[in-house]
Amino acid sequence: MDKYDVNIDGVGSITEGRYRKITINGMGTIKEDIEAEIININGRGKTLGKVKCNNLEVNGSFNSYDDISIYEIGEVNGYYEVNGNIKGKNLEVSGRLKAEKEIDFNKVQVSGEIIVCRDCQCGYFYLDGRANISGLLSADNIELNILKVNINY
Repeated sequence: MDKYDVNIDGVGSITEGRYRKITINGMGTIKEDIEAEIININGRGKTLGKVKCNNLEVNGSFNSYDDISIYEIGEVNGYYEVNGNIKGKNLEVSGRLKAEKEIDFNKVQVSGEIIVCRDCQCGYFYLDGRANISGLLSADNIELNILKVNINY
């Protein structure tokens, strides 16, 4: 089965299937379960089904209402909210990520903000930003770069 590229530059939707590259520059909805090699969100996107991809890059706003698996790199420079579980190999957060369920990655690097409503499990966790993890943070290696500044007027 051939894999196709899908570009949404205005308003559109994507149905179930296997794709090579999905790019959303406008407003797009992924209505069912999909598999893709690359997903780029530069506008506003949402998924209603499960997502499996090699690479995910969020520069705009992205909402996932089900589980997502990222086999290589997930990069969040904008805002990403996941209502399901999110798992994969590498996760880099420079923007803001909110996970309603669990996060499970080999490596998590945060220089923005991460909010996890349940557990966060990873091999390596690096924080040079802001984190709110309601459950347990479990990692083989944890590196925290903490700076607190109090300004009294």
